[in-house]
Amino acid sequence: MLEKAANRLKADNYDLVIQIVICLILFFSSIFIRLALRTWFLSNFDTSTYFSPSGYEWEVYDDPYVYYQNYLYAFKYEGWNPYAFDREFPLTGYVYGPFFVYFLVFISLFIDIFFPGLPRLDKAWMAVTFAPIVFDSITTVFIYLILLKKLNNGRRDRLNQFYALFGAIIFIFMPLVLFYNDFIYLNSYMFTTFTVMSFYYLRKSKYKLSAFFLVLSLLTKLNSLFLVPLWLFYLFRLDRKIARKYLINIVVFFFLLSVPWIFINPLNYIGLQLWPGSTENTMFAISYTYLYWSTTPFHAMLYWGMEGLARVYYYLNIAYIPLLLFLILSYFTITIMAPHFQKKESSFYVFQAMFIVGYHVFLSRGNYKYYDSFFIPFVVIALVSRAQDFRRKWVGLSLFLVFTGWIVLLSLWIMVKVKWLHIFYTSLLMLTMIISFDIPLHTVFYRKKNYKELFDYLKTQKREIQQMREEKKEKRREKKEAKHK
Repeated sequence: MLEKAANRLKADNYDLVIQIVICLILFFSSIFIRLALRTWFLSNFDTSTYFSPSGYEWEVYDDPYVYYQNYLYAFKYEGWNPYAFDREFPLTGYVYGPFFVYFLVFISLFIDIFFPGLPRLDKAWMAVTFAPIVFDSITTVFIYLILLKKLNNGRRDRLNQFYALFGAIIFIFMPLVLFYNDFIYLNSYMFTTFTVMSFYYLRKSKYKLSAFFLVLSLLTKLNSLFLVPLWLFYLFRLDRKIARKYLINIVVFFFLLSVPWIFINPLNYIGLQLWPGSTENTMFAISYTYLYWSTTPFHAMLYWGMEGLARVYYYLNIAYIPLLLFLILSYFTITIMAPHFQKKESSFYVFQAMFIVGYHVFLSRGNYKYYDSFFIPFVVIALVSRAQDFRRKWVGLSLFLVFTGWIVLLSLWIMVKVKWLHIFYTSLLMLTMIISFDIPLHTVFYRKKNYKELFDYLKTQKREIQQMREEKKEKRREKKEAKHK
């Protein structure tokens, strides 16, 4: 027995060393490939204007140069308070959590070491342009780790190892991520990495770490906010106590990581981060004036000439109705299906990817093309995991390649097609994830068994809560009686 335990320990250690080596190779390979592709792309294409010379419509912004570089420079060298409104434009436009600028500063420290002679502003720019590559490479590693399954008798399944590695490599070459994160340095990369890391620890049942990285994600950019209730409903359906602790951890970490800003400027601190979600940012127009604004489904309807339908959706959108309906439906679905998701993780991955794409479609403030790089890691994870469900290996691999090719094509269309149809192509991506659902997900609302199990679970939880209250009351009575005696 001791010999078996020793052999198992050796096998585990050997496997750990192998996985560390693979992760390091993936990380540095990702950095090298992304840098090489950036150099090639920028030497052949013009991304300095909205319209490229070849006639394609890149959605390009000068945020890195106007905003991020100045945020980093002012915070690091001039003691800037991002929530004080004490500087002129563009520094008064800071609408992110503090960790966005914190991590830019962290990356800049390495620039200081390797390029000490550069002027400060140039160092800040180099940090802004290098940060996306670093974070996307970390995301690449965690995609591999999420897809990697547990050891079976000291060994890993070779097919799973192949899929995990293949999925990570596919992510490296995803056009949306390369273009918006690594080529033009827009800011979706950081909160994406932290969300993927949080999901990794959620999957490993390490809930404190998951809550910590989820809060880091929220404190860089709020796009991952809607995942908080999704994961909480999932955990609640599995274990109410775990869900409660998870929520408490999120609240505690959010408060601790918000110090000192939450004390210095509490209203500005919270208000500035929430403000971008306002529908005031959405205009009922597709004119040249609003090229730099976000898009919603009613913009696509306007583009197709369906003004009446577009106007109906516009007023519903102002009241947040489409987004709220989508969220309610999704949260209810995951509450019903959590036991199924626990047994079959690929279903959870696919549903989660659909959800992330879907709420970007229905965002009341509209969506920007570069936000789409956020859901690409989750789409890759879902497709790779779903491909492994098929008994015939060649069927799973073939479907994975077909779906991945389709996702790449959609990504290219999103990047270069008319801005006002952006949501249409994103909707196609969401439908692609819906198609890849397994049968229990497609029939979730038609099975009485699902509702019965949910109601039984809620009754059990109610009974347990009542019992706990009675026990507490009984203890209080006993304490009072003891005092009187």
